[in-house]
Amino acid sequence: MAGDLKLAYSQFEELEAFTRFGARLDENTRKVIEHGRRVRTLLKQPQNSPVPVPDQIVILVALNAKLFDNVPLDKMGEAESASARQCQIFLLIYAIGSKAIKN
Repeated sequence: MAGDLKLAYSQFEELEAFTRFGARLDENTRKVIEHGRRVRTLLKQPQNSPVPVPDQIVILVALNAKLFDNVPLDKMGEAESASARQCQIFLLIYAIGSKAIKN
């Protein structure tokens, strides 16, 4: 998963540098650039406030599946928070279910 994301991000960086020269973009190239911008946005973490590992996994899987591609860049923080909350709810339900099965 990390390899696919790393490849997508490196392709984005190359295309982004290329577009600085004013090149016209086809639809596929534009989508790669838009996806890369979302990857960059979600990989940023506030200083001294790391994102919990389960939340990171959910976000990385969603990025890899391009689930954030339709979210406007200015709403990415909200989408990330919503994904993290859903992850926490899922983990809580799983923990409760696991405990119930053991008893």
